[in-house]
Amino acid sequence: MWCCRCSKVLTGFDALCLFLILTKHQEDHPFATYLNLLPVDYTIPLYCSIPLNSQYFTGWTEKLYSQQCADYFACKRRCSIVFELIEEEFGGKNYLDKWFPWAWATVNSRCIYKENTTDEHSFCNNWFGGQQDSASIALIPFLDMINHSSDSKISCKFNQKSKSFQLVQLDGCIHKGQEIFICYGPHNNARLFLEYGFILEQNPNDSVEFNPDDLKVLCDSGDISEKNWNALILSKITCSEWSKFLYGMDVEEFMLDAKVVNLALNCLNAYINFLKVEQPKKFSDSLPPYVQHCLRKLWENERYIISQCIEELQIACDNIVTA
Repeated sequence: MWCCRCSKVLTGFDALCLFLILTKHQEDHPFATYLNLLPVDYTIPLYCSIPLNSQYFTGWTEKLYSQQCADYFACKRRCSIVFELIEEEFGGKNYLDKWFPWAWATVNSRCIYKENTTDEHSFCNNWFGGQQDSASIALIPFLDMINHSSDSKISCKFNQKSKSFQLVQLDGCIHKGQEIFICYGPHNNARLFLEYGFILEQNPNDSVEFNPDDLKVLCDSGDISEKNWNALILSKITCSEWSKFLYGMDVEEFMLDAKVVNLALNCLNAYINFLKVEQPKKFSDSLPPYVQHCLRKLWENERYIISQCIEELQIACDNIVTA
């Protein structure tokens, strides 16, 4: 009964981590072949041998990284509660400390979300702390070894009759010997790096996310008072045309008043100057070369995206003045 009670503290993610840790060196386990094919190393920041300095990240990426670290340690605490009951069989707590980073990185970068049937959902609720939605995660041998492409036309679906995942080519055909890709999701490079350990040189989904309140700290709002600033955010930035601009519409598709455009320009110019000043001149030599490359590219990509936004807004500002 202890097993059932302890499992209540676990999520499905935690359970997969423990499964990998407990079966990693069982050569006669049914999943031994699959486990032996899994990577022994990862390039995600959390798996680096040294903690990454928060100054290595841009502001928004650093927030994502901090949240990921919090999730990581929360998962480890929950797994420790269960593992301490059987740790003597594995030589003590050091076994968990040694293999948890690998297990967490494996599950985080390779898991697949799957919609549960009613029975499966009931089973998860009975064993793993109460799932709040109808989906759970799974490790799917072979499927999790397919690489990512943002423009993949292959759909992955679970067949309830055969109890297997099927890959369906939505456009064209797949030739013998051709590499196939799936899309991990419409992620920008920051999320790809944190979750999967790579970036795309040409990522159609690359973007910068920020909070207007964060930008306010960086720029001088001039004659705009705190009250007016908040009013502008409520009326223009968070609920109308500015939101559309942030999510990719051309500036020419709508008209912003001059004060809001100039305010946005001031914010973005201040932010891009901040990026130029704050970008680390050098990363630790202890970091793998590819990790250093990704960190450097994230700073460069963010500056490029912001500079493109500034150009678009400047055009909008000029159009307003000449209108």
